[in-house]
Amino acid sequence: MHELALAENIIKTIKDKIKSCNVKKIRKINLIVGELSCVSEESLTLYWDIMSKDTICEFSVLNFKKVPAIMKCNSCCQTFSMSKAKDFRCPLCNGDASIENQAKDFYIESIEIEP
Repeated sequence: MHELALAENIIKTIKDKIKSCNVKKIRKINLIVGELSCVSEESLTLYWDIMSKDTICEFSVLNFKKVPAIMKCNSCCQTFSMSKAKDFRCPLCNGDASIENQAKDFYIESIEIEP
């Protein structure tokens, strides 16, 4: 359900960023979605279609760029995908591992406009 708030915030952010520009229409919003961000693309798209109606974002497309979770072993420094980890343990030495990248992130990477 937090995707409703995300859709609202994306629209607000875009409006704030382009208010001093002469933009007629937003064509595409490119989003970074980390594997651990807990964002449902389907739900966000559904709410996007509802919330963007009658705004400069109406008929725009959400483009999702997925960022997989990469882990790094704190003992042997090996990096590996989270899917290979068991309980945040390194598959090579069984040492503790931590998330190495932006797998929890969710943000607007860029927007494509119609001037």
